[in-house]
Amino acid sequence: MFINLRTLFAGAFAVVIILLTVLLSYLIGHESSKTAEVSIGRSLAGVAHQLSANLDNFMWARAGEIEALSNMEVFQKPIDKTEAAETLNHLKASLPVFTWVGYTDLQGNVLASTDNLLLGQNIKERPIFKKGLNGPYFGDVHDAVLLASLLPNPGGGPLQFVDIGIPVKDKSGRTLGMLGAHLSWEWSK
Repeated sequence: MFINLRTLFAGAFAVVIILLTVLLSYLIGHESSKTAEVSIGRSLAGVAHQLSANLDNFMWARAGEIEALSNMEVFQKPIDKTEAAETLNHLKASLPVFTWVGYTDLQGNVLASTDNLLLGQNIKERPIFKKGLNGPYFGDVHDAVLLASLLPNPGGGPLQFVDIGIPVKDKSGRTLGMLGAHLSWEWSK
């Protein structure tokens, strides 16, 4: 069989066109996927930054509320435990994100708390007390330890909290106790 020169050039030209098309398709697809990755990455970074700012603002606001409570007359000596508990329960009713709020003396004994949970118990070994007695404390997310069996758990998974501890000081700056709060981690969702 004799293939003329024109057919040979036409076949070679078709093969070159097909190879160039495949190569350009690959390069364009690769660049498009890289551009999409960068775009998605920037978008996720923006969402992460916004989420971080929202979490930070939320925790800052809750800490401000606990700090404002720590300056109230009800937590100054002599403490009226009934009035203190009513104040804490009012806070929890107003802001259900507070799962538990309690006031302790310098030894870690819970003198007043929401729903009387842990009332009379000693929490001196808990990080919220150890660190919150010395200055504002913001704990990491952790599983409930003392409250796990005392609180309802509709989700079935482990109860998780974020802690805020604030020292209660009198007008002279002397530490009287600690006001601590457990915020349910559910609010982050």
